[in-house]
Amino acid sequence: MRLLAYILFLMYRSHTKLATLVIPIFLIFLLVFSAWYINALGNAAPLEKEENKPTTVQEQKSNSPQVQNLQGDFNETGNITNFDAALGETTNEWRLVYEKPGQPAVTTPLVFDSDSRCDLGSGLKPCSLVALENGMRVTIEGLDNVNEVIVLQLTAVDENESSKTDTVSWDEAQELITSCKVSQVTQDHDRNVALDLVDGSRKYTIEPNIDDIFLLIDDAIDTCGQPRMATE
Repeated sequence: MRLLAYILFLMYRSHTKLATLVIPIFLIFLLVFSAWYINALGNAAPLEKEENKPTTVQEQKSNSPQVQNLQGDFNETGNITNFDAALGETTNEWRLVYEKPGQPAVTTPLVFDSDSRCDLGSGLKPCSLVALENGMRVTIEGLDNVNEVIVLQLTAVDENESSKTDTVSWDEAQELITSCKVSQVTQDHDRNVALDLVDGSRKYTIEPNIDDIFLLIDDAIDTCGQPRMATE
């Protein structure tokens, strides 16, 4: 390009008729080439952005500033379900149902990806390799991504083990009920009682006589309202 410009310059200095013809053509060529080059650069930038756009949850976790700032900020214990009441059938979409103070049934969709790990009692494994059960009680640790949680770890809660560490006396159970800390009560025919508390935890006790727990609830109903009750 420089050589061609130098030749044109010499032709111009020599005042030849050929120079008066070639120089305008060369200038037109430069204008057309410059316009094409600028347009090509403008089209290349959006293409690069589209190619780098994250398309999976894994890429979103790596590239999204919002998710990067939410490392492991979700930790709740509740029950998982994949039953869709509207459809009347189970689906492939799992949700966690848990409780918060003043919110007895919070439902959050769960997102599992290649980094999600599940421990159902035999150690951590990729969640894609384990069989989750509807209604299973679990603890979910993950990333709160606005209207869903990206699961980092799911750990099954051993109800039998919980009953050993979370057993309370009958007097303590009465105190929990009269202080309005119970959201749900379940008893069985062997007088075993499970108390689901408003903070999401569960306590266990044994009532002196069958249905004694329901009598306690009746006495506290004016102060605390009526929690959910069930007999197994």
